[in-house]
Amino acid sequence: MKHIAQTGWRISRPVSIMAFLGDSDIDWPALALAGAMLLMAMLGLSALGHRYGKRILAGNPDAATGTGAVEAAVFSLLGLLIAFTFSGAFLRLDARRQLVVEEVNAIGTAFLRLDLIDDPTERQLLQKLLKEYVNSRIRLWAKMSHRSAALAEVTVACALQREIWSVAITATERPELESERLLVLPALNETFDLA
Repeated sequence: MKHIAQTGWRISRPVSIMAFLGDSDIDWPALALAGAMLLMAMLGLSALGHRYGKRILAGNPDAATGTGAVEAAVFSLLGLLIAFTFSGAFLRLDARRQLVVEEVNAIGTAFLRLDLIDDPTERQLLQKLLKEYVNSRIRLWAKMSHRSAALAEVTVACALQREIWSVAITATERPELESERLLVLPALNETFDLA
């Protein structure tokens, strides 16, 4: 039996999921404090500007006539910024939807190609493991708001990936099963890559 490293299967995939879940060196309390201080500074400066403007207008009522162009420019830039924000959010949502569709298609293809395996015991075991893997992926996205539960589910999914791959290598290692190996293993690899 070949070792997993010899088959070209990459085990580095869960690392990117861990990074996505926030396993990094960011000091979140300090970041929240900096955000709160920035918000307070903006509100304070806004109030200070309002008082300064009232004092200027009290001394010279004609001072407000030239601010229309500046206000229009500021609101135009704000509108442009909001438009770019929503556009970026829509593009990310659309990309995520596309990835979900690709992952579902890859899982369906892999499940169908498992029918090519001759040994019914290994075929049924692989189909059972792939169903467990799909359920684990569903549970992972359901638990995404709870970091520790999601990380535990990532561990389960990674263990299932390794087990599925090991059983698939064993089921297709005989030389006469070359065509099955060339169809089943890439489908499983694509399924794991899209995870």
